[in-house]
Amino acid sequence: MISLLFSSFKPTLPLFAPFHFHTLSRLHLKMSQTGSNGGGGGGAGGSGSGQIINCVDRSQRRIVIHITGQDGTRLTFTIPRKLKLSVLFHNYCTRKQFDYRTARFFHEGLRVLGRYSSAQLNLEDEAEINCMLHQTGGGF
Repeated sequence: MISLLFSSFKPTLPLFAPFHFHTLSRLHLKMSQTGSNGGGGGGAGGSGSGQIINCVDRSQRRIVIHITGQDGTRLTFTIPRKLKLSVLFHNYCTRKQFDYRTARFFHEGLRVLGRYSSAQLNLEDEAEINCMLHQTGGGF
């Protein structure tokens, strides 16, 4: 009896397909773009606002971060939001031939530690980070 119940069931997707958020979000975005603008189509709200819903999670986008040194040079990096900033800082210090242990990074006057990601610090796109080198002494 159970075999007869499932023999007529033909799934459109495999039952045990791995879940991919990217595929689902693109599918939902495509479906929301093709939806009708007017009222008449029925649906959840019935209003049919016609707005395109962006279902891509904010943490999966890439953002642009500018790092400015004390000498005024500016390097631009495009990174994923979940990347730890220590990777970015190491890359910056390697390009500028600085020792990573002597460099300090600041955003809007507050020190930024490398153990956090840009998503954890809520850094926006086109964020500006300043790099200062630690200096001991300075007298004659």
